[in-house]
Amino acid sequence: MHVDVVISFKYIGVVFTKNRRFLAAKQHSIEQARKALFSLYTKIRNICLPVDSQLILFDNSGVPILLYAYEVWGYSDLYLIEKVHTDIMKHILIV
Repeated sequence: MHVDVVISFKYIGVVFTKNRRFLAAKQHSIEQARKALFSLYTKIRNICLPVDSQLILFDNSGVPILLYAYEVWGYSDLYLIEKVHTDIMKHILIV
């Protein structure tokens, strides 16, 4: 039986790496959330939703994608997640 040694692999949507720091998992979640939110932005622009409805849409569609499998990340350096959240709030509030 031959077992391949790899640097990283994806299991159930979570990227695991050799160093066990979950930075790749965070970056993958951020990338997926940004894609989904960009699609949401284009639809929001066309129908001119009020701010409170945009925030509800973000909470119901963006946050679950952004925080997928956050239980395994630990408490280390969540700056990347906070930056995405801040960028989204700036876009919604037009700041």
